[in-house]
Amino acid sequence: MGSLFLFFCICSFHSISQAEIYKWVDERGVIHFSDTPPNDKKVEILPEAPVNKIGGTEPTVHTGPSLSSSESMKEEEKSRIRRSIKYYQTKMDVSLENIKKYKSKISEWEDRKSMFLGYYKSFGKRSYYVIEDYDGKIRYYEEKIEDEQRNIIEYEHQIVELRNALEKLILGD
Repeated sequence: MGSLFLFFCICSFHSISQAEIYKWVDERGVIHFSDTPPNDKKVEILPEAPVNKIGGTEPTVHTGPSLSSSESMKEEEKSRIRRSIKYYQTKMDVSLENIKKYKSKISEWEDRKSMFLGYYKSFGKRSYYVIEDYDGKIRYYEEKIEDEQRNIIEYEHQIVELRNALEKLILGD
């Protein structure tokens, strides 16, 4: 019984060691390796490593020009920094578009308020609450603009830091 169990263990280990390895890059540029392929990604099936007589793998010898490990890591870091800069620039563009939209809303509410004041001056106290509502809407969009302006300052700060890090990497080469 024990020898039958040992036979199944050896067979399962052999099938595991012969599994294919899949390599793919996700939307953030991160490289993944797995024995099961993702459903929605383009994958590269890595070749099997040659097995030596003892059961281990032979070292792979690369011929031709290739980047050293540290050079490869530097290139990956440069690529990551460039993607981050592009990300913050996109976020900044979105914030600028939001500011335009909020300024348009403020103008719209100020027009409504002035139109109401011209038409309903005779209502007295009742018109006070309507004007407060218009002022509240205007204040809301002014606060949104201030938030977006703070975001833009933060994005600019991040971009400057990333550009400095990229420059250090490039000059360090």
